Amino acid sequence: TEGGSATFRIGGDGDIEVVKNIVASGTVGIGVAATAALLQLNGNGDAIRVESTNTGSGGAQMDLLHFTASPADEDAHGIINMGGYYTGTTSVYGSSIKSIWTDVDERHSRLEFLTCDTTQNIALSITHDQWATFYSSIQINGGQIITPSGVNLALNPNTGLVSVGGAITTTSTIAAGSTIHRGNMTIDSQ
Repeated sequence: TEGGSATFRIGGDGDIEVVKNIVASGTVGIGVAATAALLQLNGNGDAIRVESTNTGSGGAQMDLLHFTASPADEDAHGIINMGGYYTGTTSVYGSSIKSIWTDVDERHSRLEFLTCDTTQNIALSITHDQWATFYSSIQINGGQIITPSGVNLALNPNTGLVSVGGAITTTSTIAAGSTIHRGNMTIDSQ
């Protein structure tokens, strides 16, 4: 121990490696001498492995819990960040998953998936009432479904039919049975 801290080292032939470092401030480092978080792991291969020996239906579980005296709407109560070096020793978060309270009194939340294009942006958001919002185009089996403002789009997974409410504009060809339409087309329910 040194000044209230404890360092566990292993080694031989003059090579001593820091295995675990417990700092007086309460941080723990495994494979690292100075920690940048409450718990920091540094090494090759898988960093964390959780196995469950439960014989029931429950498997391995990881909990991210935010215990605060004053929870508020728009508090992020769980975040998983993924990233690394993108040049030299400069790091960035490439992707994140966030769980956010939308109405903490009603226990309503949303889940956000963020991706990086120089800065992180929301790619997908899922609300408590199971509405999913994609913040760009949706690509399905190589094709795209783009829903401009004011157009309702529905895909029936049983029949494969796509229903569109609102105006349709095309710059290519639309084939309907044996009829082919080119250019702008208006579909009226009358």
